[in-house]
Amino acid sequence: MSVTGVNRTLYQETGNMRKEPSPGETLVVYALAVVHVLAASRLFRLQEPRWWNLLFPIGLAAIPVAVSAVRRLNLSSVFPVSPAPFRETAGALLLVPLVLVFLLPLAQLVAPWLPVPDSEDPAIMEGLLSGGFVYAFLFIVLLPALCEEILFRGFILSGLRDRFGKWSSIILCALLFAALHLEPARIPFALIPGIAITAVGWKTRSLVLPVLMHFLHNGILFYLLWMTAAGTSLPPINSVFP
Repeated sequence: MSVTGVNRTLYQETGNMRKEPSPGETLVVYALAVVHVLAASRLFRLQEPRWWNLLFPIGLAAIPVAVSAVRRLNLSSVFPVSPAPFRETAGALLLVPLVLVFLLPLAQLVAPWLPVPDSEDPAIMEGLLSGGFVYAFLFIVLLPALCEEILFRGFILSGLRDRFGKWSSIILCALLFAALHLEPARIPFALIPGIAITAVGWKTRSLVLPVLMHFLHNGILFYLLWMTAAGTSLPPINSVFP
């Protein structure tokens, strides 16, 4: 086959690729993510910290990427990555501590009346932190920020964007994000930052700022958690840790 023929074939194959997931594919991927969280979280609770446990957050990205590849979706459209202007980046990152300034006192206020999340089990938190700083940082901060954004502000938001209005898509995506934590006490505290991150993802049509926002959000909470474990007197934050 000539070079021209190869180029024509590649063009036709690319043209046949869909740019966004169907509603059915979006539902299937979310269902698989729920099953993954249920199975992996149970397995994690039964094990001491091991590096292979990092497959827990990684699986949340592997599922939508694998489905996209199998279903021949355009990966650059489903998982768009493009830099944002400095002003938008600064505004998005500033939004994270502003949200936490609201959430942290609220969590402290309502914590006595909330059911205790399963993940507040001292043995689980002690196990996470006993794995060392790098292990805990990867498990709590970096991998969730990257992998959850690939799932939600990537695959799921791509599937909602052209089928619902702006705010319907943003709220639904944030609700699905909050619900995946599977702990009713944490859903409101995951929903609020989820709305902020999804709104930025909708506007920028890119995963870059959502990943950075999620990373900063998790990083601030991780710092407070680490300092609390070190004996520093700080307000409880487990209720807001998504």
